[in-house]
Amino acid sequence: MSNQEDTVEKLKNATSASQIRLILINLADKYDNSFSIPAPIVVTLINTTLPLYYDSLKHLSGDIDELLRKLLASVTGISSLVAACGNLSSRLQETPQDDALRLYLETIFRVLSIMLFPGLLKELFIQLPSDRTGSAYLQELNTIFGGSKLLTVLSEASSSLDITSSDSWSWIIDGEKYVGYLAREIIICGSTKAVPLDRLVRFLARVMKLGYPDFLFNEMMNRQNFNFFVTVINSFQPLEMMSFVKFFLKYVHKKYLIVSANENFKLRISSISRILIDTIPYNQDRIFFKYIQLSSGNLLLMRSYVLWLVSFDAQEQVFETTARLWGDKIFIKSEQTSRQEVLTQILLLLLSHLSQEFITRFAQSSVFLDGISHRLEAMSSPLRYMGMAFAQAVNSRDSSGVKLNFNEVKGFLEESDQWSRMLEICDELDELDDSKVLIWDCLEPEENLHKYQSDFHQLLPEATADHIELPESDSDNEESEDHDNEFPPFSIIDDGSDDSDDDPTLKRESIRVPVYMIDLIEYLNESDDTKAIRKHELALQFAAKIILRKASFGREIDITAKELALIIIGLKDNFALPDFEQRRLSAMVALIVTTPATVGPLYADLLTFGDYSLQERLVMLSAMALGALHLSGRSLYNFEITLADLFPSKLLPSNVHTRFSSRDVAMELAHYGSSYIEDSVKSIQSNATRETVNNALFLDPGVKFISSRLRRERQNQSLDSKQNVLARLAGPNFFLPLVASYKYFMKSIVRNSFGALLLSHYIKTLAIVLSCSYPSSPDIFDMSRELLVILSSIERNGAEPSVLEAVFTAVLVIMEVNDQDVLVDSFSRQLVDMKEYLEATWETIGDDQARNLAAGLLVKISELLAKWQRRLIGQGSIM
Repeated sequence: MSNQEDTVEKLKNATSASQIRLILINLADKYDNSFSIPAPIVVTLINTTLPLYYDSLKHLSGDIDELLRKLLASVTGISSLVAACGNLSSRLQETPQDDALRLYLETIFRVLSIMLFPGLLKELFIQLPSDRTGSAYLQELNTIFGGSKLLTVLSEASSSLDITSSDSWSWIIDGEKYVGYLAREIIICGSTKAVPLDRLVRFLARVMKLGYPDFLFNEMMNRQNFNFFVTVINSFQPLEMMSFVKFFLKYVHKKYLIVSANENFKLRISSISRILIDTIPYNQDRIFFKYIQLSSGNLLLMRSYVLWLVSFDAQEQVFETTARLWGDKIFIKSEQTSRQEVLTQILLLLLSHLSQEFITRFAQSSVFLDGISHRLEAMSSPLRYMGMAFAQAVNSRDSSGVKLNFNEVKGFLEESDQWSRMLEICDELDELDDSKVLIWDCLEPEENLHKYQSDFHQLLPEATADHIELPESDSDNEESEDHDNEFPPFSIIDDGSDDSDDDPTLKRESIRVPVYMIDLIEYLNESDDTKAIRKHELALQFAAKIILRKASFGREIDITAKELALIIIGLKDNFALPDFEQRRLSAMVALIVTTPATVGPLYADLLTFGDYSLQERLVMLSAMALGALHLSGRSLYNFEITLADLFPSKLLPSNVHTRFSSRDVAMELAHYGSSYIEDSVKSIQSNATRETVNNALFLDPGVKFISSRLRRERQNQSLDSKQNVLARLAGPNFFLPLVASYKYFMKSIVRNSFGALLLSHYIKTLAIVLSCSYPSSPDIFDMSRELLVILSSIERNGAEPSVLEAVFTAVLVIMEVNDQDVLVDSFSRQLVDMKEYLEATWETIGDDQARNLAAGLLVKISELLAKWQRRLIGQGSIM
């Protein structure tokens, strides 16, 4: 072959696969690397040779893929393959019946998958020349791999070809696996000095923005690659570093700090702090601080942040700046309670790292004194308690002043416990040696099944049985036998093992019904395909029963609730089990009902920061709403459980049986009714607008109506009154954790085509929790205030009807659960804003239900503002 024109002609004129193979072998021998092969030869190979001869070449020789890698593994070759793939995909969408075109596209797709071999990027980077053309090639390489070009083209082609996950080359259209591949390629490049570091830095920064940063960090965050990872990110440009810090903090939060797998928190905090010190420079402190504020206030993350500050000797500066913001009057009045609580926690954590001289000076400063005064003037009790707790904490460390004591203030003593525990925390970086191995020993994830083994060895018998045999005294035997029929034993479910008796070749292992919480965890973690189907089915079938049964006995539910909640929400229906979604939801509601202080905040955190699908997030919200309805007693969830299901064997001893069987919760389990969120929302809407409709229909203005709230109370006097358990739990365990990370929640759904569905469900859940907490919750004002902040931030113009309906429902709930004078004094600005919006738009709302609700809300707000017009005018004159 004398020149490239001759080679091109030979490729075009070849008549057999054997001729083509010889030409390819000669090309590979002639050129040192694929980068030096002329572009016309590459284009001819892709446009002429591969469509006609690829399948024949595969049958002729097994080394054709390796041969193509030598010829096409260059920026020019891969760029040409990507261009051809995109062009063919567009043409196939226009003519889907063209089988020849489909075959051609499949060939290009498969060749592209062959090109993505381990070490490809290393070869491409090494091939690039150092002159001006090298810069152009580098930009093209970054665009193809680091940008979304390759992933987008391959995804469009896979859609045209109907490629499924079972195909061997389907991994290249999976964004998570693709980013994982690129991360491993970067690590390979870093293993040699032949690839300049600046090229890897720019490339990693591009990959990080593809949308799957967690899978990039997963490959880097280990003891083998961490040092290289730190070297790369320390070379980031300022904007690249800002993007990295945002992604990395969210990754560390989700992977290491939502649920701790290590009981020694101090070692874990020290480990995370060392990681953050190595990766995040101090000039990114504002991003770090903002992330903690907007997140749900994870205590482990805040403790790591404090140690990170201490490592730069910045604790005093940050403390004074934070205290100034914390005591600002406008901040106290307008900011979410959850963010103010986070600031209070950070200040208390920083106290143990401040010098005595600084504390004495700060205690006498105007920043401290004015801040405490502003806090004590706040309308909200939690905001006042924060001021008292901080003042008392600073005063206890200051030996120069008079000691303060707010314990006589009503309600403060109960709230002060959580703040006093913060003062007992004093983390140190020297909890760990300088050895990175020890750091990764602390942070390596552990097997879920073994997290609680040590605890369970103390709680459970040596072997797990299909039913529990409770000891009974002789005096109780006779009485117990009389009640055997009333309380049937918890029987073993037939697993069909008897069917194999006639066939000696079939031998099945008997799978017993789960009894303990650890059994549920073990069954749901089962990976053996021969047992997984049956174990998953049994675990889901009996999960709710076991959870409710264990709620009254021992500490088992407290130890395992968080672990089981994580497993259940991440469970996939891989085996098409009967009633999978309903049973999973029942188990989640049972966990929330029995351990609301644990599972409620956990699901609220996972809703924003967990890596879950839209459906799984909707299920979490549904479980929280249904759990709130159940705890309030308004609508008891149907667990399909009888009183007998509470006891795994025969009767307990008579004195114990009498004590437990007489409880209200046990009797209620036999009378659970159906509960659906939409029905509850409609009931709330109906109750909230009933009085408005009646007033609108009644023509005689001289008749005074009893308030709807008083009328409902009188109507319900004849009904059985139940304790509203939710009242004291709603704020700290349901509502406030949900609203704590609202801004991050909105960012996570803004690009989702189903974001409106999730947002409306989110707002309705908050409205249900607020409504169910009425009238005895001490947090009604704070929850109403937080909800109005969220509703005011939602763009109503052009919003989906479902979102508008949710917003109107939430406003109605706020007006129902607060007295009119509170609404006028504290929320008049928001109500006036809503009234003006409804007056301008309610008739143009397309959805009938949302429009009718808007009309009722407009009348209700107008009546309120007209009744309290004088006070509003007075407020306006003062302002």
